[in-house]
Amino acid sequence: QNNVEQLPLILTLLFIAGIGFPVVSAICGLVWVIGRQVYAWGYYQSSAARVYGGFFHLGELGLLGTCIAFAVNLLKHTPAY
Repeated sequence: QNNVEQLPLILTLLFIAGIGFPVVSAICGLVWVIGRQVYAWGYYQSSAARVYGGFFHLGELGLLGTCIAFAVNLLKHTPAY
């Protein structure tokens, strides 16, 4: 359930970041997927073991950062009217 709730945000960030930085966004997406798998595996083992998969937030932050960098690059190259 938690994974499905985060998919719209992640897919949107992945799409936007992938336009400007395809390799970096692919790596961040891979980090997110692996982190979610480790999180789910730890959650099935015990609720205390799910913290090991918390590194999936690094993928989220990376995607957010690349989206911001892409937006800044677009604003820099937009002609002023």
